[in-house]
Amino acid sequence: MLIVECSPLITPPHILSRLADASRSKLACWVNYSIGRENFEEYLQITNGRVVKVERLQEQNLLCQVDDMGRLNSVCSSLAERMKWNSRSSGSGELPALMLSKRKFEQVMSHSDDLGMEEIMAELLGSNDDKAGVVALARCLKMKRCQGNITFYNAKKNKWEGQSAQFINDHYMSWLIRSSTKDDEDWLIATPMPKEKFQDMMMTWFRQSQRSEALPSGQSVS
Repeated sequence: MLIVECSPLITPPHILSRLADASRSKLACWVNYSIGRENFEEYLQITNGRVVKVERLQEQNLLCQVDDMGRLNSVCSSLAERMKWNSRSSGSGELPALMLSKRKFEQVMSHSDDLGMEEIMAELLGSNDDKAGVVALARCLKMKRCQGNITFYNAKKNKWEGQSAQFINDHYMSWLIRSSTKDDEDWLIATPMPKEKFQDMMMTWFRQSQRSEALPSGQSVS
């Protein structure tokens, strides 16, 4: 374990490039999430199936802790645990992904603490009439246990390329949320995703990237 100094405002590609110079890693993952009023931020560098984690210390915002986390498969499992990813599908296997208005969803999510369940449902039903799916997503927004963002990075020709997604977890379900990054498009896909499926998704992405294959379709790129 190492404790290193971090800049007050961390730009992920900048930090990733510095770490890559030392580790020669071409794969990385940046995660920032909140549980209640606590905020967490960590970077994972992947080299030859092993993972180095860089995490900002909450009590010392200018310091980061660097740990060798071991093999990739165990790290994916522990990361899902830290993010409170739900193992129970709670019937999510029967729920399809929801396509929604990105602008409307972001507006609802930013005010979810102030809106009631019926208000959240009414707003979401305006862009998708799948009532069962909307009810489940609205409940997760209102009763969220953890929410955040995850970005997968792949170094190509001295440049970091990234795929980003949001996630929301409550005590019953977990959702992965992907959206367009183009200003002239207004779509978002919310997919019910239990912990095991999330871990498989992470492993699949890293394996594909290690083989220099194309990025999975449907993922947003930033």
